[in-house]
Amino acid sequence: MVARANYLIAMRDLLPAKGTLRIPVYLANAITIPEHEKDAIIVRGPDRSWVVEVLRIEGAAKNEYFFLPGYDLVEKLGVEGIDAFINMIEDVAKLLSKEESEQKLVVEIISRYVDKLGKNLTEEEKISLAQILLHNAKVLHRYISERRNTFWLFILRNQYKVFLLRGQYDIVVR
Repeated sequence: MVARANYLIAMRDLLPAKGTLRIPVYLANAITIPEHEKDAIIVRGPDRSWVVEVLRIEGAAKNEYFFLPGYDLVEKLGVEGIDAFINMIEDVAKLLSKEESEQKLVVEIISRYVDKLGKNLTEEEKISLAQILLHNAKVLHRYISERRNTFWLFILRNQYKVFLLRGQYDIVVR
């Protein structure tokens, strides 16, 4: 609310006397691009391994992180895709009660979830997203079992919305 009021005060001389006004304030108070710790993970495919850029988001405990896709994949997925990806983390966490190998879980995650993202993803990108989902699901599953999962998906979602919305605003009020 404070950022909206500041916006109106700063722009008052430029505002029309009548009409609808859209105040471009996101996340309640400000638009800033959050700093992320860039990292890389090794993804193991069926016949080879490769390195994938991820962004590390600190979890609830020391040295405990959520990994989200690097900027290239995030831009490819777009706002709706990354929202869907983050929503999938909770669904994938429910799969962890199955006694299956990690390889079988990755195949199931691709067919049940990643394929729904439908953004002309390469096979490597699908496997990478599935393994990132699996990692995050393991962290979230642990939080759920410890009853401390109340806001993590919200945090992850809001880390990316600001990045994806950059360039869509003319002014930032601080």
